[in-house]
Parts: sequence; structure tokens; C-alpha cells
Amino acid sequence: MEKNRQKIAGVACLTLAFGISMSHFIFVSPETKPIFAPSYLASLPLLSEKQPSLTPPLQLAAIPTQSSESSQSLIEPSKEEIVLAQNTLSASPKIKKETLQISRGETLLALLTGAGINKSEVQQALAALKPVYNTKSLKAGQDINIKCKHHPDQSVELVELSFHPDLGKNVSLALSENGKFKATAKDIPLKKELKKISFKIGSTLLASATAKGIPSRVINPLIRAFSYDIDFQRDIKKGDNFSVVFERHYDPQSGRDRIGDVLYAKIVPSKKQAVQLYRFTENGKVAFYNEHGASIRKSLMKTPLNGARVGSGFGTRRHPISGFRKMHAGVDFSAPTGTLVFAAGAGEVLKACRSGGLGNIVKIRHNKEYATVYAHLSKFAKGIRPGIKVAQGTPIGYVGQTGHATGPHLHFEVHKNGIKINPMLVANLSSGKLEGKTLKKFLAAKKSIDHQMANLSESARFALNTHPDDQS
Repeated sequence: MEKNRQKIAGVACLTLAFGISMSHFIFVSPETKPIFAPSYLASLPLLSEKQPSLTPPLQLAAIPTQSSESSQSLIEPSKEEIVLAQNTLSASPKIKKETLQISRGETLLALLTGAGINKSEVQQALAALKPVYNTKSLKAGQDINIKCKHHPDQSVELVELSFHPDLGKNVSLALSENGKFKATAKDIPLKKELKKISFKIGSTLLASATAKGIPSRVINPLIRAFSYDIDFQRDIKKGDNFSVVFERHYDPQSGRDRIGDVLYAKIVPSKKQAVQLYRFTENGKVAFYNEHGASIRKSLMKTPLNGARVGSGFGTRRHPISGFRKMHAGVDFSAPTGTLVFAAGAGEVLKACRSGGLGNIVKIRHNKEYATVYAHLSKFAKGIRPGIKVAQGTPIGYVGQTGHATGPHLHFEVHKNGIKINPMLVANLSSGKLEGKTLKKFLAAKKSIDHQMANLSESARFALNTHPDDQS
């Protein structure tokens, strides 16, 4: 590519030189004036009139002549041509760096050709990239950094290209001295730091956490963990305090980051004692414990879904459809259609079917004493069917309004020895407290977390700089 441009410049140079030299020598007169320019003749030595003639005078045939203006226009290049040739010879290509962004449905080929780069050159670049990265995997919003030479003839030459398709990964392409592209892909070591977010709860903990940039995959497990001790419908009020400490992993080159493990969380209800959670790993299993080393996992969760409010409690009420006063043997949680519903405790699925006015239901037997029912589901979670075992917190379905329902909600029942009881009054029995060496290890881990938190500065608002796929 560069050699072709040099050949073109050489031809332009010779053409310009020839045209200029001819313009100095040619002079046309309608009569008997010499054909050489006067400026040139003035530099020649004069011949003496007495000098004998060496040869007889040469008789020249008459040559048709043209006017000065017309002949000059045929021989001399125009000012525009001179300027273009001079620019071609003297101007050097300009180096330009820019960041492009892939739009929805756009390919890297279309993006680069749209930037003025020759299609065949882009195809060569893509062929070099193919062994190290599949560019078809690039998603909308992906930044592509390019470095190009912008030549005077308006052509654009790709010199370098790079992008970060994933957190901690860099793909780059460069034009070698032999005129061929070379692509490389390398992993970038991520750096880690602790971050703390504290805020006052607004309408719901889920909405407030989302507004602070905490992804649902982080806040949802915390809500489920707190649900063993906290009734989010009655215990939590607007203005109550919440804090969370987590690891932040970030790429020092791209600046992108993601939330890692949650180490600590605390919620302070206005009319109840604060609840603290510490992360602890033992034998490869991760769980949360309170400050004393007691497991926060109980027999049943009080709230088997996130971000919901109690629409109707347990007890006698006026039925919203029939109008008659009737016993409401469960708790209704109002939530948007499609909200995930979780198993309140570990057990075996007895039913996953349609059941009259309750619509789609799931019934789980937890032990010989307790069972739970989840009604009006829009659909069942994948794999939920009678006979399978589920762990506490396993997704079992989605909020809906199947059966007799005036709006989307979850009807939740707790059966004790076959009798329906108030889910909010179920005695929560802890699954145990750490002891011996395991307790000592937990207390050492807790001390380390407390020490790190003491050195953290509060962040009134922490915004993550993430790619959509980094948080999955």
C-alpha cells in the first residue's frame, strides 16, 4: 500500500518537472521572433558578426504558429494541478486515534468501512483477528479503539485496533512492517478492593439497592438471607438504614469492574434490633452467620419473594370477588407478574399443577410437620415437578394471577400437621451455631472483616462502571 503511494508520487514529480522545464524553453511568436525564451538567450555567449559561417544558412520551412495564450495553455500545468502535485509530494499522512462503538445489529466490518477504511483492508484485518477472537461475539455498545493514517488523497489506512470484549481480556491488532496484520489476545490481571455502600431504605430495599448500582444477583441473596429474621412487610420502614461491604474487581486498563463476594451486610429496623450478616466459607460451602457465629438459616423463610408488599394478611376478611366474609388462610404478597418465587424451605415438591381457584400451585413438604403452598403462579420454574428435591431459596415459579385473582400476587400458605397457620407466626428454629475450631476460624474471619471495614471510607453513592455482560 505504501509502495503504491510512493510510485504515484514519483510519477507526479516527473510530470511536474517536465512541464515546468518546457514552459521555460518554448516561446511562440506569430512572426519572426526566436523560439527560445529571451531569458534563456540572454545567458548565451554572443556570436561576432565577422565570424565566418561554418555552414550554409539552414532554410526552415514555415511552421504554423499559435497564439501565446493557446500554446501556453497546452503546455503549462494549471495552478490547481501544481498545488495538487506539491501537496502530494510534500504532505505526510496524519495519524488519528478514535473510539468507535458498535450499534445494534452492526458488524465490525460495517463499523470499520464506515470509518473510511478500504473494505479489502478491513477483511485482511478480520482474517488476522479470527484465530484469536470471534468478532461475531461482539455486542452492541462495545467500544473499538482504532489508530489510522489519513493520507492526502483521502484514503484511510488502518494501523492499530484494540478492544476489551470481556472484563480482564484485551484483543489487539497491529500492522507489521511487512504490511500484514498481526493479532493478539491476552488476559489482564484484575485488581481487587473493598467497597462499602450505606443508605436509607426508600420504598423497598430492592429498589433502593438497585438505585445505588448494586445488581440484583448481589442484593437478592441478601434479601433472602435477611428474610429469616426480618419481615420486610412489617419490620422495615422507609428511612431504615442498610449497609453492605463487598469486593470490587476492576480492569486497570479499561476501567470496567464488577462486584465480587459480599463480605458483610447490616440492616437496622427502626423498631427492632439490628441484624448483621458475615460471610464465612467452610469446606468449600459459603454461608452467612450473625456476629456470634449462629447460622441465619431457619426452618422457613417468612417472605418467599423479593420486593413484594403484603396485600392481604392471614385471617377473616371480605373476599374481593365473592364479597362474602371468609377465612383467608394465607398471606398475599403483591408483586409484578413474573417476579421470582422461592422455596421457603428445603423439601420435596408434592404438587406442581393447576388447582381450581388457586390457579397454578406448587406444594412442598419440608418435613413430617410442615408444608407450604404457593398459588396464582403465572408459570413454574424450569425443572419444577412432583418428586424433585429443592433447597431453601430455590426458584420454583413466577408471580401471576391465574385462578380467582383480581391482580398479580402470590398467595402463600403454611401447613402444620395439615392445618393452615399464619406464616408470619411460624417459629423459626436456627439450623445451628458454629462450635469448636470452626467457631474460632469464623471469629478470626469476622475480625479480619471488621478491621478492613474500619479502614474503609463511606461512599454516599458508588456507581459501577460495568458492561451489561460483566454482572451476569
